[in-house]
Amino acid sequence: MNSQPAIGNANWQAVGRIEGDIQIFTSSGTWSKPAAGTFAVVTLVGAGGGGSSGNKGTVGGPGGGGGGVSTALFPLSILGSTETVTVGVGATGGASTTGTIPNNGLDGGDSQFGNWLLAGGGKGGVNPNGGSGGVGTQGTGGAGANTSSGVGINGNVSSGGTMGAGGGASGGAGNNHGGVGGQGSVTHGSSLTGGAAGSDVIGANSNPGGSGTGAASNEPIGGPGGGGGGGNGGAFLCGSGGSPANYGGGGGGGGCGSLTTGSGAGGNGASGIVIISVY
Repeated sequence: MNSQPAIGNANWQAVGRIEGDIQIFTSSGTWSKPAAGTFAVVTLVGAGGGGSSGNKGTVGGPGGGGGGVSTALFPLSILGSTETVTVGVGATGGASTTGTIPNNGLDGGDSQFGNWLLAGGGKGGVNPNGGSGGVGTQGTGGAGANTSSGVGINGNVSSGGTMGAGGGASGGAGNNHGGVGGQGSVTHGSSLTGGAAGSDVIGANSNPGGSGTGAASNEPIGGPGGGGGGGNGGAFLCGSGGSPANYGGGGGGGGCGSLTTGSGAGGNGASGIVIISVY
């Protein structure tokens, strides 16, 4: 009789490799079920909400909310031969204004896989409140900041351990820096950092908020939010909110100033993504 290997010294032998079919959607379309496979892993990221503009006064625009993240495992046999894929479109930020009433950001679109799974888009920044994050099964998007120069909220962790996208930061008021965008998912060492704050420049145009950045990754995780635009108390345009580059981040709010010729526009939210992996 063969003796059993000692614990810690077991010999492992590769018996094969699992081949998968992976379809990635960055815009809406139709998923076609492959001929082979047993189950499908579906991951969705909702789109980010747009940031609000600032005003010609004392209000920095609030940021938009980040999109939610949903993941589910389905037996391949229960899915149709084709399924409709909806990828949430990033929302437009509020336009610059020369008035005292800011222009609100729009809501980000939901991402959906057939009638099986949905990840909510983030809400737009509506003065004076930052947009709320979209809801997903694995993580809720961070809310946009709602105070001048406020920092966007990071994507929230849910039971599955995957984070939603980060919320956008608020713009600056007067000669104040804008806030920093909320952080998106941090998974398997891939750090996604929120957009930088836009700075004020006395006697010149304020700087716009930075877009969210992060390590390159193929993982379908929520991205970071955009930074808020800088405010300016002089007779110059204010900084606009940052528009995140990665999936589902909320747009930053635009800056404002009491003597500006126009407020900073709100940043656009980032679109979502849908990934279906069959094994």
